[in-house]
Amino acid sequence: MNGERILYNWMSYIREQASPVDDDDRLDAAKAPVKESSGRSGTIVRTLLTVLVVGVVLSSIDLGVFTDSGLRIRGLHLGIACALAPVFLLLKAAKWHMLARTVRDVSFKKSVRSFMVGMSVGVLTPGRVGEVARASQFEGDRSKMVTLVAVDKAMDVLVVVILGIVFGLSIVPPALTAAYVVVAALALAFLARPFAAVTRSAAALELLPWVGESSLPEEIKGAVVSPPTSVLFKTLILTVLAYGTVMVQFHFLLLGFGAILNLGTTLAVLPIVVLVKSVPLTIASLGVREGTAMFAFGAYDVKPEVAVAAAFASFLVTTAVAALAGLTVVWDHRPENGGPGPR
Repeated sequence: MNGERILYNWMSYIREQASPVDDDDRLDAAKAPVKESSGRSGTIVRTLLTVLVVGVVLSSIDLGVFTDSGLRIRGLHLGIACALAPVFLLLKAAKWHMLARTVRDVSFKKSVRSFMVGMSVGVLTPGRVGEVARASQFEGDRSKMVTLVAVDKAMDVLVVVILGIVFGLSIVPPALTAAYVVVAALALAFLARPFAAVTRSAAALELLPWVGESSLPEEIKGAVVSPPTSVLFKTLILTVLAYGTVMVQFHFLLLGFGAILNLGTTLAVLPIVVLVKSVPLTIASLGVREGTAMFAFGAYDVKPEVAVAAAFASFLVTTAVAALAGLTVVWDHRPENGGPGPR
């Protein structure tokens, strides 16, 4: 199984590169041994869950519309959606660059490269924990960069739920709005006390049988970074622009597949899809994202097939493309290909 072996080598290399312990850090904390059996069992469980969830989603829709002329996307809408994907990614990369510069003066190119590496590994890990691989590109400051990834993700959650509250106040059920408020409060608490949030999140992940031993190293506990308020404010604006862009993109995909609804409804409902797909269940959130979209938008007369198609198309034109770009960076920097390799 060549493909599986190559993927294993990539992931091993990233784990070595992302480790916050190096000569510059001078951290002597002992590392827990890697439990290969735990990792394998976790992979098996995630694979089975992925097959199960995808199977449930596929059994809930009419697959015939995908094989005949029943479901086709309009070219104009697809073109707009594809054009908005790089805008979203550029805004997210610019945000990461701004955060990274609070620790080290780095070029925008290097920040983009580390962002893409994080995207590629994040797709393959539960709860996108693998996005800490962004730190692999910053030798000497990896521990701090790992905590900045946590700050970045907390800000994403905060903006998504705020958009859900603003646009869903008069549309979605009160219980959902209340859930948005609770999640927003948790995200704010995360940003206020990143040290406690990072360590408790890692402990919570370890309790999940399909995650096992957390991939967040112990050494990051002593390297928590709290960006200046001015930087947080600027990155918050970039986050609003980024998620506003991806929500508009999703709306055009829905319209392109034949849905009839207004933009306000999409902005109100889509946050629940974004939040649920972050739950560490399946590989690349397959099935979870599509199933949530099917149920969430079904309440607004969007056909299940349309919601599933739009959710998967959005994943392909944004996350999947960026992940593939990140994998090329990882490949180019492997020692076997002339890269520097882990030190």
